[in-house]
Amino acid sequence: MHVCCLTRITLGHEIKGGMEVHIDMLARALADRGHRVSIVTTSHPDGVERESAGGVTVHYLPGCRPGKYSHEWGNATPEFLARLHQKEPIDLIWGEGAGAFYYLKWFRNPLRLPVVSFLQGSYLGEMGTFLSLARFEGMWGQFLRFAPRRTVQYFRWDLWYTHGANAVIGASRENAALARWGYLLPARRVSASVNGIDPQRFKPDAAARTALRADLGLAEKTTLLLHCSRLEPEKGPQYSIRAFAQLAGRFPELRLLVAGNGTRRQALEALAAGLGLGDRVRFVDHVPNQELPSFYNACDVFLCPTVAVESFGITVAEAMACGRPVVAFRRGGIQTSIDHGVNGLLVKAGDVGGLAAATAGLLADPEMRRRIGEAARRKAVEALSVERMTEDVLKVFRALLAEERR
Repeated sequence: MHVCCLTRITLGHEIKGGMEVHIDMLARALADRGHRVSIVTTSHPDGVERESAGGVTVHYLPGCRPGKYSHEWGNATPEFLARLHQKEPIDLIWGEGAGAFYYLKWFRNPLRLPVVSFLQGSYLGEMGTFLSLARFEGMWGQFLRFAPRRTVQYFRWDLWYTHGANAVIGASRENAALARWGYLLPARRVSASVNGIDPQRFKPDAAARTALRADLGLAEKTTLLLHCSRLEPEKGPQYSIRAFAQLAGRFPELRLLVAGNGTRRQALEALAAGLGLGDRVRFVDHVPNQELPSFYNACDVFLCPTVAVESFGITVAEAMACGRPVVAFRRGGIQTSIDHGVNGLLVKAGDVGGLAAATAGLLADPEMRRRIGEAARRKAVEALSVERMTEDVLKVFRALLAEERR
């Protein structure tokens, strides 16, 4: 099978997010199973036009903005696909998010190939995220500016790459449900998968834990909380800091590590200083993808108080695979990963007191931390792995190809 992915962004654009990781993981997994994978994307920041490794070839189309949707990229894509299809016949188009928009709307699927849209978000999810920011952070102005613009995009973009596709895959049960209802799709065309993680790379690693904690200058008795995300209000780093402030007096050896970059870095540092937390809250820059397992292993509890309606929540799955108990807000696809009280703890979104209380319960009970961490690892291996993701996706691909043959 030759599968061609259309996406505005990849890990080659030097940005790490759930969508970029999903493309990389799924493409390599398909190639490992003997399928040919081509990825067609926007121009590379360094001018690279083609990269090949392990059965996956990435084509960066020149003359368009790197990592951004643009008419230039939309116009160049079908012409490039036609040449590629003539040389190496394509069996199926995989649109990541709105990646197949131009191909489906402007050109009406000129190659007449089955198309699958893999959603890393949805109109209802994005509206829910901005509404949460308005409720919890007072960002009503942003919501009122966002809602009309996003609604126009819904009618101009979303309905084309969902209704024009033969199948739609959501990155979690919750994401698939939002896609079905938000885009008025028949149930038979919508299925759920996960943004699978590699449990052989993300795994418990005592040596990595010891080494990184030594690099960070942490004493053996120090208990560490980790928040790892973009430092933006929807990802909730401010809630991790405020919850830590409620815990600091009760647990004198407790420290919080905030990893990531974003527009709120200085404001978050000021928040920690204003709460009198001093050097007990430490900020580190964006952690490269290859270094993330060490950071998960170094912590004792992972915090994910996002108020975004997450399509999946890749950091939660990665931390679980490393055997770490996770405390998260009950939002979106995170609920696909965490079974409350079994392999993690879920708290009502925006509830800082609840976040602190749930975390305190884990800190005070090492046996509970161990039990939940082990259960988290099992869930990650059994249900959140790249193997599971690949099986789910191939099932959809094969059904479409069988229907096409009929």
